[in-house]
Amino acid sequence: MSGISARAALLIALIPLSVLTVSCEEYGARLSVRAGDPVCFSGLSCAFTVEFTDESPVPADLSRITLILPWGGESVLRDPPLRVEPGQTAKINLTFLIPPNVSQGFYPVQAQASYSLAGRSLSVNSPRSVFLVRVPTVELSLDLDPPDVVAPGAELPVVVLYSVESPSTSDSPRLTALLNGSAVEDVDLPNLTGTHAFVLRTPARGRRLILSVRLSIGGYGEEKVFAIRLGAGFDSARASSLISAARSLFKQASSLYTGAGERGVALPPEVANEVTVASVWLREAERAFNESNASAINLSIRSMNASSAAISRVLSSLREDILRAASEVNGTLKRVLELGADRSDVLEVRALLRSATSMADVLIEDPNKALERYDSARSLIESAEDSASELLRGLEEAAALSAILSWAAAALSMLLVPYGGIRIYRRISPGGPENVRDNRGDPGRG
Repeated sequence: MSGISARAALLIALIPLSVLTVSCEEYGARLSVRAGDPVCFSGLSCAFTVEFTDESPVPADLSRITLILPWGGESVLRDPPLRVEPGQTAKINLTFLIPPNVSQGFYPVQAQASYSLAGRSLSVNSPRSVFLVRVPTVELSLDLDPPDVVAPGAELPVVVLYSVESPSTSDSPRLTALLNGSAVEDVDLPNLTGTHAFVLRTPARGRRLILSVRLSIGGYGEEKVFAIRLGAGFDSARASSLISAARSLFKQASSLYTGAGERGVALPPEVANEVTVASVWLREAERAFNESNASAINLSIRSMNASSAAISRVLSSLREDILRAASEVNGTLKRVLELGADRSDVLEVRALLRSATSMADVLIEDPNKALERYDSARSLIESAEDSASELLRGLEEAAALSAILSWAAAALSMLLVPYGGIRIYRRISPGGPENVRDNRGDPGRG
């Protein structure tokens, strides 16, 4: 029995090692890579899709994917490794930043995978593929207005208006703020355009603060730096007066904004942001006043500035809406005159339009009466539009009737011409038609 076992062990030992590892050596894995986006942009992130297929009869453990690009390699380590069953394909989506200095053109990309089969560490390279890189147009807008002076140890609210215009990308805008070199805000922004607010705690002592705010997307950025002085003292009377003025101005801005929206007037998108900012500044000014904080004065001024900007935009939009509506009625009047109306017929309509446009010109003089004057002007324009439309309808109906009569006259003349010929013939025949007779029986003929 022991002799048989020894012979079996000897036979096993004589089997070539390559036969035992045939699944690793002969089958292995297959790898491919392609850009997930149709076009990549320099300075922005680009998506790539790597497909790893296990062509061996045993599971593969994928531990690392490396993209080989002209400007360097980008690796992703998987911990724990990704298990890929025999015959299965795993899709791995990777996103990498294209350097901002890459020029437009086609570039090669190759993937490399590190994996293990039956305990052996292996690697496989994909065939090369190409992808297109273009240079994008990226515009970043960053706007904030911190106060020039703040009190020591106070909370300073900061409101940032931002806007990003760039090609569609997986990148999100990012806002970073540093106060005297220390990070106080670092956040991904949810939208390409909007408002972001945060609060700074000013130091208890010092003379000057340096606030740096940066807006970025991918490899592009816009930065603004502000110097803020630490002050002292609190002028309660002045702060109270400014807060009262800020409340009144905000109420006016909010009323105009709401009223214009209810009337269907198209407003610039900045108005909503300015009203929101004015509200935030006002709340912070009131809170600072309750804490006897000197920043209440500057916060009130910021609120009034934002409210004033919103009021100015709304008044301009109301005026433009009146002028646009008046222009449309003038277009109708032009058509009326082209159809032959006398200029005296449109005098009343023109008088209504002149009254409406004069109201538009004085509308901006008193914001408290702006909506009332807007309604009066639109009422005049509606009356003018009704009159002009009635004139146009009458002229169009008259023109249509004239065309019908002309057609009928032409048709009647075509019928009367043959009839007139018959009458003339009858008149010029000798003796008239009644004297015409059949001469076939006359012996004197023929």
